Amino acid sequence: MHAKPLLIVLLFALLVPFVILPQAGRPPAADTRQLRRTYGQLNGRAWNTFSEEAKLAFLEGMESAFGTAYGRSLNTPCEQQNALLLDAYRAPGFTQGEQMIALNRFYAEPENLLIGIVDGKEIVAAKTRGVPQQVIDDRISEHRRVANTAPERQ
Repeated sequence: MHAKPLLIVLLFALLVPFVILPQAGRPPAADTRQLRRTYGQLNGRAWNTFSEEAKLAFLEGMESAFGTAYGRSLNTPCEQQNALLLDAYRAPGFTQGEQMIALNRFYAEPENLLIGIVDGKEIVAAKTRGVPQQVIDDRISEHRRVANTAPERQ
């Protein structure tokens, strides 16, 4: 009499992995990917899905990309322009781990979620450099306005 319920439980246990596991390996649906981008760039929604290791790797990638761009423009007419650009994203004296924590705080505010990660990094760097709060607030407001006009929001 107990064999039938046991058989049902065993069949259920055997079938569940075949239903769930294929779903786990699939990339997010197109609309989910779209939510995580602003003007094609990853935003705060994407940042909040990353593991700590992925966040640190992202920051390292940004730093490497900016460093490479700057290094390739040395002794060219672009050098001065790139130096100014790099300064906007530098957080002197702060580790990537500390910058990650600051970005986590920035994206903990729902109104910042649509702001791209690169733009979030600009805000964090400005704070670490002691840029006046009113300047930072104005820049955040500008980033929010721009993010809300992104094609992904249409």
